[in-house]
Amino acid sequence: MKKSVFALLIFTCLICSNCSFGLNEIFGHDENLNSRCSSIKHLSGEEVDKIPSTGNFNFVIFTDIHFGHPSFQRRETDFLNWLDSVQSNPDKKPAFCVSLGDNTDSGKPEEYDQYVAFTNQIKVHAGIKTYSVAGNHDLYNSGWKYYKEKVFPYTSFYKFSTEEFSFYFIDSASGSLGLNQYNSLCDEFSKDSKNKLLFSHFPLTTEGDFYFRMQNLTERNRLLALMSVSRVKNFFSGHTHMTRFTDFGAFEDTNFSSISKSGKWLLVHVNQTEKKVTYEVIQK
Repeated sequence: MKKSVFALLIFTCLICSNCSFGLNEIFGHDENLNSRCSSIKHLSGEEVDKIPSTGNFNFVIFTDIHFGHPSFQRRETDFLNWLDSVQSNPDKKPAFCVSLGDNTDSGKPEEYDQYVAFTNQIKVHAGIKTYSVAGNHDLYNSGWKYYKEKVFPYTSFYKFSTEEFSFYFIDSASGSLGLNQYNSLCDEFSKDSKNKLLFSHFPLTTEGDFYFRMQNLTERNRLLALMSVSRVKNFFSGHTHMTRFTDFGAFEDTNFSSISKSGKWLLVHVNQTEKKVTYEVIQK
């Protein structure tokens, strides 16, 4: 018995060492989920000053950039060069960027500094903001402390709206929405008659791998039912490092691959006149 316990402790230490995160990430989800998402923040003013309220526009999605990963290829220069190349093309020039989480690999402050430096470079090259989602890796090593201090808009649950669309950024970094966030989302949807886009780190579905999808099936099914009657057009997610498009009838589920592993990002076209959303995969 003692040998078994000792072996388990050794195994746990090795896992923590190799994966660069602590015991909280091994033995359970972040207990701070409900406090992170006690209420939704409505962005306004300077927080959304570059987003056109009316007319058609584009935005860019990338995900799982994993600053601090020891072996992932860095793609920031490719992305910034592409941004430069589309500035004079209204059909491709983005009004903002979205990162779908795992902005850092281990949730460490120096990794957050690298991510923020990259979003600042996006501002320099294109004059636009990056709206971020929290990923599970961003919580490692008590990373939430640094996320809320360093990453705009300094919260993980928020929304903004244009004339015809509302954009919801949800916190699924713990593999769940939690009761506070789910109830807040229900309340917001009941008051919001606009078409909706949702942005999450964890996807709704995967091909049989429990770890890579939202892990509370009852909660996930309730969210699916809610979205199906709430004028949701698209649900965008990362986490799996793979690309998959799933048609749920009422909306489309778009799970996108890691920019660092694939060299891909998603250019999304929002047509407010026709209330349509289309997108194209960009690879450099």
